Amino acid sequence: MELNKASQVTERAARAIRAEFAPLDVVAVVSSAVARVLPQMAFSRARTHILRLAGWNIGKRSLFYGVPQLSGLGPTRSRLRIGEDVFINVDCAFELNDVIEIGDRVAIGPGVRFLTSTHKLGSSDLRAGPLICAGVRVENGAWIGADVTVLPGVTIGAGAIVSAGSVVNRDVTANTLVAGVPATVAVKRLPG
Repeated sequence: MELNKASQVTERAARAIRAEFAPLDVVAVVSSAVARVLPQMAFSRARTHILRLAGWNIGKRSLFYGVPQLSGLGPTRSRLRIGEDVFINVDCAFELNDVIEIGDRVAIGPGVRFLTSTHKLGSSDLRAGPLICAGVRVENGAWIGADVTVLPGVTIGAGAIVSAGSVVNRDVTANTLVAGVPATVAVKRLPG
């Protein structure tokens, strides 16, 4: 009788553990952990190669100067697409509940956060209602300054600049400079 009860408890614990790990992309977690062993600002090619070998979609000559925080439910590796010649600085975060696409020749400063999910407004007893997701897109040649937050559903146009510390809550037109919280147009047409 006692053995049967212990077996039931063990099985319940095993089910709970499986349920906790089910939404994780284990390969993503392990590859990030291995790449994180390398010191920031050094071994960027090796770090990027490790992530690429683990199945992350990273274009040629793109570099990670630190391993970003990669989060999200399910198959996160299939939701991040990074083009060629992209520079990603340290302490960045990619929340991958939807797709994040980074074009070619994009520069991403330190501490940049890309968010792909939020909540619908709920009733007064639970304001954070159901989860909603929307992808983020950064087009070719854009430059995103330090500590920028890009919210779900935003497209940052080709050649655009997002000033440091900005919060981007709507699309940014190509070849413009935006700044502030929320980000607004500071320069309508950049040269070049």
